[in-house]
Amino acid sequence: MNISEMNLTNVEMGGVDMADYPDFCDAYVESCDVNGVEATDEQLDMINEDSDFIYEQLEDYMGGLYDWASMIHDDRYVGMDC
Repeated sequence: MNISEMNLTNVEMGGVDMADYPDFCDAYVESCDVNGVEATDEQLDMINEDSDFIYEQLEDYMGGLYDWASMIHDDRYVGMDC
């Protein structure tokens, strides 16, 4: 099965080290669901061979971190449990 034919959800990244910015050469998909089922080690190996996919996921991951960091510094959210 080709990665473009998979419905990948719940993607969790690993190996993200800010010291590697902007390359993040150690980043990888740590876990995900493939078509609603937890990915096997073989599927994760295949997914992690696709550097374009890894970079796209990394952009989403980093965007989420940025959004979260922005929110916790927003006065409207001070004191909220995030």
